[in-house]
Amino acid sequence: MVANIKRYAMRNIKLIDRPMDELTQAECEFMYFHAGTAGSFSIALIEAMLRADHVNLQKLGIGFPEIASVVYRYKNESGYWESLSTKWRAQIKNKEAGLNK
Repeated sequence: MVANIKRYAMRNIKLIDRPMDELTQAECEFMYFHAGTAGSFSIALIEAMLRADHVNLQKLGIGFPEIASVVYRYKNESGYWESLSTKWRAQIKNKEAGLNK
């Protein structure tokens, strides 16, 4: 039964594809969360998603699919956090250099 629930949950969380060097708004919000600078709603939402099992993450993803996708990948995809952190640092560096408007 648990395997069926996991297959259902994973099938219904859509991963959002973007260019490799570009962060989505949801990824930026997730990074603000980790930096401690996200808003109170985003903090509560991401904390709930991080605590959620696959089924409840899928339910939260109905209302917030982009953030759910980021949290799902963070929890389940090897190397995603490292990739996200690298892109985040590059984005900050570009912004400081005046390259990112």
